[in-house]
Amino acid sequence: MELVPSCGFFLACPVCSAASGQRCINSPGHPLGDDRLHPERVELAEKAMRGEVPPPGPLR
Repeated sequence: MELVPSCGFFLACPVCSAASGQRCINSPGHPLGDDRLHPERVELAEKAMRGEVPPPGPLR
């Protein structure tokens, strides 16, 4: 199955270490509120889609 880039779910979270496809969890100093993903993960995904950072490797 191929993951389609969407909001950052295709990347691991740099804040809470949620794996690809997992929702983020609350972390000290980084509450989620009503969001499903940390803003840092969404920002990283935007950079990956623009080609500014390397895309994630294949899932195992």
